[in-house]
Amino acid sequence: MRLVLGTSVIVSAFRSRTGASYALLRLLEERHLVGLATPTLLFEYEELLSRPKQRAIHPLRDSELDAMIRDLAALIESVRVDYL
Repeated sequence: MRLVLGTSVIVSAFRSRTGASYALLRLLEERHLVGLATPTLLFEYEELLSRPKQRAIHPLRDSELDAMIRDLAALIESVRVDYL
């Protein structure tokens, strides 16, 4: 199955390892699902997770967050949006 993970799913997955959002990330990691995203959406994931409010909840250092975003990007198939 191919799916796009909204920013709320990514943020929720980083906030808790017990919810459905984290389970979706695990399914991506295990290659049971194929994630889809535009480069813009990947930048939005990073920007949201870098906000002070989010940083207070997930205490990842900059280098750890960068690595996790790179890992996530490696699991996601990049798509291009054509506007009519």
